[in-house]
Amino acid sequence: MSNNKGSALIFTLMVILILSVLGVAVIEMSLYEYKVSYAYADNISVDYSAEAGLDIAKGCFNNNELINIKSIMDETKNNIINQYQQINQELLYTAIYQAVRKYLEGSSPDYKDGIFTNYIGKTYSLNDNVSGIKNATTISNMKITDTYIFDKNNPLPKFTIQVETIGTYRKLKKYGHAVLILDLNKQGNPLSIKSWIIDSNQL
Repeated sequence: MSNNKGSALIFTLMVILILSVLGVAVIEMSLYEYKVSYAYADNISVDYSAEAGLDIAKGCFNNNELINIKSIMDETKNNIINQYQQINQELLYTAIYQAVRKYLEGSSPDYKDGIFTNYIGKTYSLNDNVSGIKNATTISNMKITDTYIFDKNNPLPKFTIQVETIGTYRKLKKYGHAVLILDLNKQGNPLSIKSWIIDSNQL
């Protein structure tokens, strides 16, 4: 009888031990799945932060700025024609290109507040007021990467613009690398996206 009671006790303890191990395993698995889901959600959020910088960069070429650019082109053209009366078309449109480029870059005393200089280095908060989690994007750089090549069929300026953004969410950080094309020969919206990559590498 005592042996039966002892065997039952041992069996009960073994069952409790097995159930405890299984319980711990289930809890650990649940925690792991939660951490994976949590990390995935954070990764999506930081990608969104980096991409938001591209949207801001695109937005800097709004209708008002495009009107300003057109005014600069017209003013430059009229000034040169009035000054020289007759001028080679390539020289005329090269001068127009240079004037617009200076406006974009803010590289002239006449255009100290260029489009790029108004955005480079600025951080934009993307926080929602509910969570209070730090979520932000920074445009770390905007620059023109090509030079003007005269094309008599498309003589107006065309710019290849490299945009670098930094997205942050919690302690995560991602970098956005975009190439925009601003083609003032195009009808309608002159801005297009040539490429856009988000990764963990800063250029």
